Amino acid sequence: MPQIDWQPIVIKDNEGGTQPGTLHVTVYSPRERIVRAAKAWAVCWVLALLALPIIGLHWILVPALTFAGVLLGYQRYRTASSSNKVEGRCPVCHGTIEITLESAEHPPLWKYCPACNAPFSIETSTQEMAAI
Repeated sequence: MPQIDWQPIVIKDNEGGTQPGTLHVTVYSPRERIVRAAKAWAVCWVLALLALPIIGLHWILVPALTFAGVLLGYQRYRTASSSNKVEGRCPVCHGTIEITLESAEHPPLWKYCPACNAPFSIETSTQEMAAI
């Protein structure tokens, strides 16, 4: 089962105001990464097999899905973690922020406050960088 982890971040506005925040991340073990890759690969290849009887389109669908299976499998295997959401306070209006992220989004990011629509950046915490 994937492990849900969190990382400290800093939310900065354009005027220099900062607020601490939390980035929630799903971390995959090597075994989970292999299983995810195998599932993506298998789904594409099953779709390619199902496309065989479609007259005319099988000349395009079968090679495309075969190639897509390899690419998607490799991409899923390479993904060690995926971002879920950011929680914190807006440095401008000091309202609570909870922003859902795409799985491929990682700091540094630019987002907008859902309450006041002010732009801010999301960066990794300086304490985390000092520990490395």
